[in-house]
Amino acid sequence: MPSLSFSLSAPQGLYFNWNNTTELSYDESVEGNLSEVFDIEELQQSNWLVNISYLGNHINLPAYLKFTLIDNNSGKESAKLITLRQKGVKYKVMNITNWGMEFY
Repeated sequence: MPSLSFSLSAPQGLYFNWNNTTELSYDESVEGNLSEVFDIEELQQSNWLVNISYLGNHINLPAYLKFTLIDNNSGKESAKLITLRQKGVKYKVMNITNWGMEFY
């Protein structure tokens, strides 16, 4: 299981932090459950920056993450799969705007 830390931040000083090594129970990590929902509906006028610090995994293989953005008004979903290869690197992954996800 990969170890990683997410950071979502907006220009107004709003932020969410999540680390799967501290936020998941032992059972969830054994099952491979790395799913987490961040609800930013109330703050929809902001542009959110998503960063990931990849801390590695136990088998020295790349980690694959799927991001899904759901527009609650239209029901439209957009998804993107990214690959994390280098351990100890902070990745600037995307911006979330009113128009969707913009990946780097």
